[in-house]
Amino acid sequence: RFYQKRYRSWFVATITSLTETTTEMSHGDVLKLANWIQNFEKILMRLQNTRQVPPELKEAVMILGESYKVKSQDTLTGPVLKVFTTIKNDEPNKKDNGKLNTFGPRDLFSLINNHFSSAKKKYGSGEAMIEI
Repeated sequence: RFYQKRYRSWFVATITSLTETTTEMSHGDVLKLANWIQNFEKILMRLQNTRQVPPELKEAVMILGESYKVKSQDTLTGPVLKVFTTIKNDEPNKKDNGKLNTFGPRDLFSLINNHFSSAKKKYGSGEAMIEI
Protein backbone atom coordinates (compact mmCIF):
# COMPACT_ATOMS: atom_id res chain seq x y z
CA ARG A 1 0.00 0.00 0.00
CA PHE A 2 2.85 2.38 0.82
CA TYR A 3 4.42 1.98 -2.62
CA GLN A 4 1.07 2.34 -4.35
CA LYS A 5 0.49 5.68 -2.65
CA ARG A 6 4.02 6.85 -3.49
CA TYR A 7 3.64 5.79 -7.12
CA ARG A 8 0.23 7.45 -7.37
CA SER A 9 1.63 10.71 -5.98
CA TRP A 10 4.57 10.62 -8.39
CA PHE A 11 2.34 9.71 -11.33
CA VAL A 12 -0.20 12.46 -10.67
CA ALA A 13 2.62 15.00 -10.26
CA THR A 14 4.16 13.88 -13.55
CA ILE A 15 0.85 14.11 -15.45
CA THR A 16 0.18 17.52 -13.91
CA SER A 17 3.62 18.68 -14.98
CA LEU A 18 3.06 17.45 -18.53
CA THR A 19 -0.28 19.20 -18.85
CA GLU A 20 1.33 22.48 -17.79
CA THR A 21 3.59 22.42 -20.85
CA THR A 22 0.97 21.78 -23.56
CA THR A 23 1.93 24.98 -25.41
CA GLU A 24 5.18 23.26 -26.35
CA MET A 25 3.40 20.10 -27.57
CA SER A 26 2.19 19.37 -31.07
CA HIS A 27 -1.42 18.42 -31.86
CA GLY A 28 -0.34 14.81 -32.03
CA ASP A 29 1.49 14.87 -28.71
CA VAL A 30 -1.57 16.33 -26.99
CA LEU A 31 -3.81 13.63 -28.45
CA LYS A 32 -1.33 10.85 -27.68
CA LEU A 33 -1.04 11.93 -24.07
CA ALA A 34 -4.82 12.21 -23.66
CA ASN A 35 -5.27 8.77 -25.22
CA TRP A 36 -2.55 7.29 -23.00
CA ILE A 37 -4.12 8.75 -19.84
CA GLN A 38 -7.54 7.39 -20.80
CA ASN A 39 -6.10 3.94 -21.49
CA PHE A 40 -4.25 4.08 -18.17
CA GLU A 41 -7.52 4.98 -16.40
CA LYS A 42 -9.18 1.87 -17.88
CA ILE A 43 -6.31 -0.34 -16.75
CA LEU A 44 -6.33 1.25 -13.30
CA MET A 45 -10.06 0.65 -12.91
CA ARG A 46 -9.65 -3.01 -13.90
CA LEU A 47 -6.69 -3.58 -11.58
CA GLN A 48 -8.31 -1.91 -8.62
CA ASN A 49 -11.77 -3.23 -9.46
CA THR A 50 -13.23 0.22 -9.00
CA ARG A 51 -14.86 2.94 -11.06
CA GLN A 52 -12.93 5.70 -9.34
CA VAL A 53 -9.73 7.09 -10.74
CA PRO A 54 -7.71 10.00 -9.44
CA PRO A 55 -9.63 13.19 -10.30
CA GLU A 56 -6.35 14.72 -11.45
CA LEU A 57 -6.37 12.34 -14.43
CA LYS A 58 -9.83 13.47 -15.51
CA GLU A 59 -8.71 17.06 -15.09
CA ALA A 60 -5.58 16.39 -17.16
CA VAL A 61 -7.68 15.04 -20.04
CA MET A 62 -9.89 18.14 -19.87
CA ILE A 63 -6.81 20.40 -19.96
CA LEU A 64 -5.45 18.48 -22.92
CA GLY A 65 -8.81 18.80 -24.66
CA GLU A 66 -8.77 22.56 -24.20
CA SER A 67 -5.20 22.71 -25.46
CA TYR A 68 -6.17 20.72 -28.54
CA LYS A 69 -9.07 23.11 -29.20
CA VAL A 70 -6.75 26.12 -29.02
CA LYS A 71 -4.15 24.47 -31.25
CA SER A 72 -6.85 23.51 -33.76
CA GLN A 73 -8.22 27.03 -33.72
CA ASP A 74 -4.74 28.44 -34.35
CA THR A 75 -4.17 25.97 -37.18
CA LEU A 76 -7.56 26.39 -38.84
CA THR A 77 -8.05 30.15 -38.51
CA GLY A 78 -6.03 31.11 -41.61
CA PRO A 79 -7.51 28.52 -43.99
CA VAL A 80 -11.06 29.14 -42.71
CA LEU A 81 -10.70 32.91 -43.20
CA LYS A 82 -9.44 32.26 -46.72
CA VAL A 83 -12.53 30.14 -47.46
CA PHE A 84 -14.80 32.87 -46.06
CA THR A 85 -13.05 35.49 -48.19
CA THR A 86 -13.52 33.28 -51.24
CA ILE A 87 -17.21 32.81 -50.41
CA LYS A 88 -17.68 36.55 -50.02
CA ASN A 89 -15.85 37.50 -53.21
CA ASP A 90 -16.80 34.70 -55.63
CA GLU A 91 -19.87 34.77 -57.78
CA PRO A 92 -21.97 31.58 -57.65
CA ASN A 93 -21.69 29.30 -60.67
CA LYS A 94 -24.79 28.49 -62.66
CA LYS A 95 -25.26 24.77 -63.21
CA ASP A 96 -26.77 23.20 -66.31
CA ASN A 97 -30.09 22.81 -64.50
CA GLY A 98 -30.19 26.56 -63.80
CA LYS A 99 -29.46 26.33 -60.08
CA LEU A 100 -26.73 28.43 -58.52
CA ASN A 101 -23.78 26.65 -56.97
CA THR A 102 -20.93 27.78 -54.74
CA PHE A 103 -18.02 25.71 -53.45
CA GLY A 104 -17.41 27.67 -50.23
CA PRO A 105 -19.51 25.59 -47.81
CA ARG A 106 -18.14 22.36 -49.25
CA ASP A 107 -14.58 23.66 -48.90
CA LEU A 108 -15.19 24.81 -45.33
CA PHE A 109 -16.64 21.51 -44.11
CA SER A 110 -14.05 19.55 -46.05
CA LEU A 111 -11.29 21.52 -44.32
CA ILE A 112 -12.72 20.88 -40.86
CA ASN A 113 -13.46 17.22 -41.60
CA ASN A 114 -9.96 16.60 -42.94
CA HIS A 115 -8.39 18.19 -39.87
CA PHE A 116 -10.26 16.06 -37.35
CA SER A 117 -10.45 12.83 -39.34
CA SER A 118 -6.69 12.84 -39.95
CA ALA A 119 -6.15 13.34 -36.20
CA LYS A 120 -8.52 10.45 -35.50
CA LYS A 121 -6.79 8.16 -38.01
CA LYS A 122 -3.31 8.98 -36.81
CA TYR A 123 -3.84 9.27 -33.06
CA GLY A 124 -7.37 8.14 -32.24
CA SER A 125 -8.62 4.91 -30.82
CA GLY A 126 -11.78 4.72 -32.88
CA GLU A 127 -13.89 6.39 -30.21
CA ALA A 128 -14.17 10.03 -29.22
CA MET A 129 -11.24 10.83 -26.95
CA ILE A 130 -12.00 14.49 -26.38
CA GLU A 131 -15.32 16.26 -26.63
CA ILE A 132 -14.89 19.22 -28.95
